[in-house]
Amino acid sequence: MREGSLYILFAKQNFADLTYHLSVPRYSKGHTLTVSCPKGPDVERHTAQIRNLVSEKMPGTVLIASHVHRLIFRVPHDTNLSTIFDTVKKATADGIVVDYSVCQTTLEDVSPPNFFPHSIRM
Repeated sequence: MREGSLYILFAKQNFADLTYHLSVPRYSKGHTLTVSCPKGPDVERHTAQIRNLVSEKMPGTVLIASHVHRLIFRVPHDTNLSTIFDTVKKATADGIVVDYSVCQTTLEDVSPPNFFPHSIRM
């Protein structure tokens, strides 16, 4: 889906080559970590604690969005998943995180607008 239209993507190389090139770390921006802290009067204190904990335990992590009680971080690809989960589990045990998700970078996150010049509009 791009610009509200469904596209079929293809490349001049075979599919295996395309899959390999997209999986090479130079295209990866790591993982996306989304955390939610408890709503209430202490929301600002909790979000500050989460920011401090994430920056301390996962150097290079960047806050890409903040919405009241939800924070979204871009975690570098060289950070181990165990480090991410250990950090979030500690924050959950401390009561400053109530929900979280970790996901891989999507193709939309890494591809420039004209990455697939050979696409067919449906």
